Amino acid sequence: MPQSLRTFLFLSCLFLSGHGFAQSVFQAGDAAIIGVASNLGLCGFTDEGDQVSFFFYSALEQGTNFDITDNGWENSNPGLWGDGEGTLKIWRTGPDLPAGTIITLETTNWGAGTWTYDIVDPADGGWLVTYFNGPGMGGPFNIEDAGDQIYLLQSPPLTPWNNNGAGGDDATYNCRFLFGFSTTGTWASYASTNGSNQNPTKDTC
Repeated sequence: MPQSLRTFLFLSCLFLSGHGFAQSVFQAGDAAIIGVASNLGLCGFTDEGDQVSFFFYSALEQGTNFDITDNGWENSNPGLWGDGEGTLKIWRTGPDLPAGTIITLETTNWGAGTWTYDIVDPADGGWLVTYFNGPGMGGPFNIEDAGDQIYLLQSPPLTPWNNNGAGGDDATYNCRFLFGFSTTGTWASYASTNGSNQNPTKDTC
């Protein structure tokens, strides 16, 4: 089933069942990224495959959505996101998860520009992961060894990520900033997808 159809059916079911969106509303500091492994080709995964592990300090209720991106904030232009990397919206479609449950996202590079994104832990089938970095598609969600940043975000489910044509590092997105992680420990913009100007102590994006 195409991913767009799966998303439509899931949203339709939420409306028809009377469930609201963003059942769990998170704020800055309500999540933490605790593990990042990049380019796992030598470990039996596909070339450039990654894993990112994180958790929430409060329960993740069914129907909740949140976002993860490796686009940098102000990596080229003040007040704007980069647009050359990937942004994913993750839905919890299964039962509620208790606070502190470790969640692991796995990225798979199948070659020829084809990537898939899956929650591999908890591996209970209760997830929907969609790529929504557009219009004017960006690149994959792919953590680089040379340096990268990862943000956990949250917004209403139909809030668009707008690349404004892609290629200009001038994307906009109205969201709440939950947590930021830098693989280098440095928060500085240098006109590269490997750099970001957002410090994780800031509470908005």
